[in-house]
Amino acid sequence: MSLNSLTTNRVAREVARKESVQKGITVASEDSLGPDRQDVDNALSALVEYVPAETITMYLATIAALPALAKAITEVSVDAKSVYWLFALLTPVLYALIYAGKRKAAGESRWPGLKQWPWWPMVAATVAFMAWGLTVPDGPFLAGDEGRVVAGLIAIFISTLLGVAGRFFAPAP
Repeated sequence: MSLNSLTTNRVAREVARKESVQKGITVASEDSLGPDRQDVDNALSALVEYVPAETITMYLATIAALPALAKAITEVSVDAKSVYWLFALLTPVLYALIYAGKRKAAGESRWPGLKQWPWWPMVAATVAFMAWGLTVPDGPFLAGDEGRVVAGLIAIFISTLLGVAGRFFAPAP
């Protein structure tokens, strides 16, 4: 799932919750939406729920262009590890910017406050990037065939755990 989708869903739930409180209506939780919703929440959707597509796409493009970047940028050492950590730091920044923009577009303030900030999806997207970022060919930490297999298993395991943990840590709508 993309950061755009994560933030769209989050802002939509916040607006719906605010409107329902104003009207005195209760909003259904995700668990009470019936069997159709449960069919959608299968293992695959839990696997990709927090994977930040935007960050991973830019990361893959950067890693592929790394040999050319290293030749073009001689003043600074550009290697796979520094690119990995740059994008690990960029993920929560992108989430925050997209989220604030969507709140503004929905007529809300950009900053909901420290207590209402969606910490879980932002952290989960960052952890998901860090796991999936290991799986790229010529990645920064796990090299060779064995390393790629281990990285893939780590990414699948972490993504599944994030999807399951999201049901626990995500606030009720």
